[in-house]
Amino acid sequence: DLREADFRNQDLRNANFQEAYLPGANFEGADLRGANFQGANLRSVRFNGAQLAWANFSHADLIWADFQQADLQGTDFQKATLRGATFVRAQILGGIFFSTDCSWADFREADLDGSDFQQANLNGTTFLNAYTVTANFEGSHGQHSPSTIDSPPPRKDQLFF
Repeated sequence: DLREADFRNQDLRNANFQEAYLPGANFEGADLRGANFQGANLRSVRFNGAQLAWANFSHADLIWADFQQADLQGTDFQKATLRGATFVRAQILGGIFFSTDCSWADFREADLDGSDFQQANLNGTTFLNAYTVTANFEGSHGQHSPSTIDSPPPRKDQLFF
């Protein structure tokens, strides 16, 4: 149980956190390139400014996670739950969001060049000023807007069902 653990600015390249229980942990500024978080519980985790290129978050629970200004090049979020997650100004070149729940996520000013959102749930998601020209949204669903969320997101306690 690593709940609310502090990993700020740590060098954790290629670390294995598969199936780990880390809600509320702090990875701000950490080097997590190539890290494996597959199936981990990462609710409300802070990854602000972290280096996460080629990390694996497939099947992870990332509700309310914060990835502001993180480097997420080639990161795999396949079938993860990203409800209410924040990706403001993140670099997500070639990110994999295939069949991912991105409902109410915030991608404002993010660089999503070449990212794959096929079959993703984008209900309430915002992409205000994000670079999405080469992103693939084929088969994605939900009411989202390229500019803004039309209604306020649900409270945190409404997302934990």
